[in-house]
Order: sequence, then C-alpha cells, then structure tokens
Amino acid sequence: SALEAGQYACHKPVPIDFCAEFEETEAAPSEAPKGDRAGIKFTDSNGVIHEIPDDSSIVCGAMDAIALSHFGLKSDRVVATFGERSASGSNYGGTYYDGNIAFGETMNHSNSAYDPTFFPSDPDEEERAFLNMITGDLSPCSAINYYCDKIEMDYLNEKGWPDIILVGGLYTTLMNDEFIGNATEKNVPIIYMKNTYNAEDDDGEAAPLQDMVVETENYEGLAIALGAHEPVTVESDKKALCDAAANLQDISKKAHERGVRAMAAYLPYQEQAQGIVGAFIASPHQDIVLNMLVNLGAPILKSESADTYWENRAGDYSPFGANFFANNTVSVSGDAIYNIDMWLYDDRVTLDFVSETFAAHWPHPAVVAKQWSHWPSGGRIISYRHATDIIKIFSANLAKAEVVTPKTECTVLPEGGMSALEAGQYACHKPVPIDFCAEFEETEAAPSEAPKGDRAGIKFTDSNGVIHEIPDDSSIVCGAMDAIALSHFGLKSDRVVATFGERSASGSNYGGTYYDGNIAFGETMNHSNSAYDPTFFPSDPDEEERAFLNMITGDLSPCSAINYYCDKIEMDYLNEKGWPDIILVGGLYTTLMNDEFIGNATEKNVPIIYMKNTYNAEDDDGEAAPLQDMVVET
Repeated sequence: SALEAGQYACHKPVPIDFCAEFEETEAAPSEAPKGDRAGIKFTDSNGVIHEIPDDSSIVCGAMDAIALSHFGLKSDRVVATFGERSASGSNYGGTYYDGNIAFGETMNHSNSAYDPTFFPSDPDEEERAFLNMITGDLSPCSAINYYCDKIEMDYLNEKGWPDIILVGGLYTTLMNDEFIGNATEKNVPIIYMKNTYNAEDDDGEAAPLQDMVVETENYEGLAIALGAHEPVTVESDKKALCDAAANLQDISKKAHERGVRAMAAYLPYQEQAQGIVGAFIASPHQDIVLNMLVNLGAPILKSESADTYWENRAGDYSPFGANFFANNTVSVSGDAIYNIDMWLYDDRVTLDFVSETFAAHWPHPAVVAKQWSHWPSGGRIISYRHATDIIKIFSANLAKAEVVTPKTECTVLPEGGMSALEAGQYACHKPVPIDFCAEFEETEAAPSEAPKGDRAGIKFTDSNGVIHEIPDDSSIVCGAMDAIALSHFGLKSDRVVATFGERSASGSNYGGTYYDGNIAFGETMNHSNSAYDPTFFPSDPDEEERAFLNMITGDLSPCSAINYYCDKIEMDYLNEKGWPDIILVGGLYTTLMNDEFIGNATEKNVPIIYMKNTYNAEDDDGEAAPLQDMVVET
C-alpha cells in the first residue's frame, strides 16, 4: 500500500507458513541414494517375478507412462512409448477419427473446438507436457486420436533397447510375435499389468477380475519397484479418492432408494435405421472402472455378455445390421429386459453420444433426459487422481438422475459376486470398503472433535473481532459460494439451512443464462446462445460443487440463478422453516446485510459471524477490513 501508482514490487516471495511440512527432505525414506538400491522384486499379472535393477529404463504404453508419472517416475526413465497419445474418440488438436462410423459426414467433429470437459480421462496439459518430453514414439499412428495398434522397432534399434518393457491392460494387443521375439533376443523382460480389458493370460484364461483402485495400487507398487521417488501428492490423492468414494456411497444409496439403474455401453456404432443403434454392452464385473463403481454401491445392470467383455448388439458389424431398439431395450437373446435410467457411455464415442443428432435418432428415455456419465473403459490412466475424477463426475450425474423406465428390484449378491447375477439384474447397495481409506477416517473420539452432542462450544473470533461460542452441530445460513468453501473442509449440506446470493459466477452463461452486466457490446454478442465452456470459468462451481448446492433446498435470493450479482435476500423461507443457529457473512456478501435482515436475526438471537476481506467490506467503524491474501483467508 506504500507504493506509488504504476509501481510494482521486486521479487521477494513470502513463504506460505504450512508449506514447510510438505517439503521433501534430501534423503527421503522412500528412496535410497542413486546406485545404492538393490533390485526390488515385483510380481506381474502373469505371476512372473521380476527383479528390477536400480534406475531401469523402460518402454511402455503412453497412458501407462502418465500413470507412473503420478507416482514420481521421471520422463528421462522412459525411452519410448507406444499406442495413442490422446483418447480414442477425442478431437484434440483438430483431429477426429470416426471409429464408430455412425453418422458419417453429417457430424464432422474435426471442425469442432476441443472441449476437455468432454474428455476428463484424456491427458491434461501437464500430462501432455510429460509425454512430450519422451521423444521416443514407436507408434506412427499415435496422434490420430484412435486405437493405434502399430508398433515399430527402428527407434529402439537405433537408440538402444530399454531395461524393461511394461505392457498394461490397454496394450496387450500390440504385442506381436516380432516385437516379443526381439525383446526376448535382447534379454529385455516384459512386465504385464493386465486387467480384463483386452487381456487373456498365456494359457487362454481371462486376467484376474479387479477394480480400478486395486489396479492403481498395483501401478503404485510398480513405480516404487522402479525406484520412483513417490511425491507427497500421492497421499493427498488417496485421501481425495477416499472422500469421493464415501460421497458416492451416500449418493448411490439414495439412487437405490429412488430405483435408478445405469448401464454401460459403447454406442452408437455404424449407420442404422431410425430408432435402432449398434452397440456393445459391458458388464460391471468385466471392467475395472465399472467394478470400482459397483463396489462403491452404484446400481449398474449386468449385461448378457457372460464371460466376455461385450454383449454384441451390432449384428454382423455392417450398416443397418444392428438390433438394439430405443423403445425395447432387451438382451441379445430377448430373455432379459434392460430398464435403464442412466447411461455410462464409452468415452470413445462421446461426441456422437451427447449430440442432439443421436438423441433424435435413438430417443431412449435416458438419452432424451440427458441422464448419462462418461466411462473410460479399461481405465486408461491408472492413477488415484483419475479414479477420483471418474467417481466425482459419475456421482454428480447419478445424484440428479431420476427413474425414467419401469422400476425393478435389486438383487442381493449371491456367492460368486456380480458374475453370478442374471442379465438385467443389478446388485443391492452393499459398498465394499477401500482398504487404505481406514487410515484417513476420523476416529470415534478424534482429538479435534468430541462425540456428537458432547462437545463444548468452540470459540471463534470473526473479522470484526467478535468472539462467538459456536454450539455443537450448529445449523447455518450463508452465501452460496461460502457453503461450497466450507464443504471442502467437510461441512455437510444438511447443516446448511439456506444460502443467499448467486449460485453461479456473475458473468458466466451457465444453463444458457447470461446477464449483460458490463453492457459493453449490447446485442452484438448474445452470450446466452453460446455453449457454456467451464474452462472459461474455472472459479465457477464444478458439477460436484453444484450437486452439493442442489442438496441445500433453502434459497433466500430470488435472483440466485441469473448469473449476476444478486443482492436480494428474503426471509419467508426462514420464517416458515425456522431460522438457523448462526448466519455467516463472507466478504462477497456484506452488501446483502440490510437493516431488516440484521434486525430479525438480532431479535431471534441468531449471531452473525463476519468473514470480511477487502472486497466490498468495511468494519462497523468505517475502517477497511484487514488486508490479507487468499491463502490466509482460506
């Protein structure tokens, strides 16, 4: 504040106080000094025990390289990758390969802008930067954004072969006799990390059934065996996964109570007659992602795929040869009815599936209602962070799904698990705990919180210097964005009686609503008609945060949905339903506190906790609120 206008401060960063505890020491316990570590033994999915030398170089699939980077493997350890470097079906870089050939030239997705929110399991920019540092690429088709099964050895023959080749579940079909023969001749071991996607053991038996969390633990173990120095973020990634899993268990229980059922499929496929679609339907026990969701309680129907990955509904794979009807979703034999309220679409067909063209062509009730969520079959990037993203997105979509087909009852899982169910059945809600989540759970009498009802009021000093003694389990009313902020620290939606203020960022066009607050270009730019792009509004609530807000039914501001500064606050809801124990007023909301509202709160002995900052906020004596930064405010 002492600088002159137009000046800026020289570089002198101020440390964030709590960051010191996360700094890595020079000799972290998880990694011995380079060259001093004995080879670590690792057992792959074929049961082969590999002794991995220190600092081994590797060749692996592109998505597996990214997965290992989450556990600390550096790019200079990866000699080369094989396989596609973007998700099949995406249009990243203006390239789209029409692999499902359903609508031909009527939808040229190459000309559409790439929207990363359609492809949350695609590499993000940081992950692409990691891949770009790996100059070796054995697959000439790696940039076509489609299944890339070519693998060439010229690069390795010129630059040198690695110490180890890693083959994950997505890449088993790339291992041809010539490549395996050359690796064997050069004494380069192949570590297989198979799952049920595209994978059979050498004796023809299917790879072990497991879910994405277990598979990720295997990748973490491999990274450690490779000598990767595991970053501190892995622990927080695990914690985030456990939090997301717990949330899904709650949401899936409510979905079961409503009677909602989901089904997973790759569709559309090939050009078909109106009302008919070519499809390949998956069963939860055959896919690591679906198995993970079912283990967390999700109501997902079993298909008639028996012991194979897909139930084929594409007929003879030719145009107009399919047999899956929008108005009669039955199994291929016709023996089972599929009552589907929500689709998990294979994300390789995203751009076709979410289009209005597809909904018009195949008007299944769940498609018309847009009750769907993406499904990266096989998992793609096997990491805790990506598993968490999948769970969060699915949870947000499942939370708002309603029953749109005739109700059916769930089935108690028989001995043998999901594979023992009949086609069209789904398991009753019985979540399977994730083994490592127990360490993150609060104990019954954690030091920071006494058992419910037995905790004395905790004192908290607000930004006005007022000391509040907050009773146990107090109900609150607060600004919409402050409610979301508190949810990040564990506050449940049932503690929030109501919110006030806008529920989307002022200036966004979420939901097709745009308020021209800056009135700069008038009707020449009608942003209401533009598609909402969340990458333009990274501080807008995401879908999980919106799901949290939607669980808070009380809304004191009639203008909360206009996507502009909403300064109206009404008390009818509180007068009818009851006032809260506490009102919280953050820095964004001080101007909403009018005399009438404050007077009513005072009359009802409801204290107001102010969390002012310099935005729109002055203390009662007219002085500005204390200057601080966002980290301190958090």
